[in-house]
Amino acid sequence: MNEWERAGELPRDLHDKAGQWVCDQALQLHGGLGYMRGAEVERQYRDQKILAIGGGTTEILTGLAAGRLGFST
Repeated sequence: MNEWERAGELPRDLHDKAGQWVCDQALQLHGGLGYMRGAEVERQYRDQKILAIGGGTTEILTGLAAGRLGFST
């Protein structure tokens, strides 16, 4: 893993957490309508979950970043 890939672990983790928080807040705002199939909020929430998993789970990214900073995981 090169220097640029290592540098991307923390921002990617932060991006995933921020995106999940925003989608969760949007679902709370829309209530039950946010869960209906075809609603824009539902699609964004579903896409955010897939992007978070596809980029590496947050537990793995956090563990990699902590290991690089010298912390035990």
